Amino acid sequence: PSRYSDWIDMLKDEFKDYSQLKFHKQLKKGEVMHYVFSLLGNLSGKDADAELSRCLVLAQSRFPEFDDFAGLQVKIKALLKDPRFKELFFCKASRVFTEKEVVNRFGDTKRIDRLILKDDEAVIVDFKSGTEEEGQAKQIKEYIDLILAIYPKKKVRGCLLYVDELMIKEVN
Repeated sequence: PSRYSDWIDMLKDEFKDYSQLKFHKQLKKGEVMHYVFSLLGNLSGKDADAELSRCLVLAQSRFPEFDDFAGLQVKIKALLKDPRFKELFFCKASRVFTEKEVVNRFGDTKRIDRLILKDDEAVIVDFKSGTEEEGQAKQIKEYIDLILAIYPKKKVRGCLLYVDELMIKEVN
């Protein structure tokens, strides 16, 4: 059976508000960055620089209006070389899903930026291009609950990865 939804909130997602217009350039950078990360799967045993270059070429063809691919490459390359983030990109004996769609019990589709499945653990990663904001941890907690329902025997961890600041924040 269908359930009642607040259609006004759902329709608001279809239109741009003032902040989206005001911060268009920052939002576009975040969108391009998310696309590049969606193309970067498990880099274990691969040439990370070559994979990143391939992903950036694909992003350039999809977002020709974006003008800072060089800056994005520098930022992502620094992130990939940082030992703090190694387990998130170079995952031996793990399955890595990017932009993984999961449906909750109400039929709402949620998209997880990066889901890493190990034998006994699942790691959820959400990429952020801006600064830490209220509500981001709530989103990760929702993802954790979804993955726990699918994999009840796995330990599930969630984290927010702030690309601009090269910072990771674990969410419990």
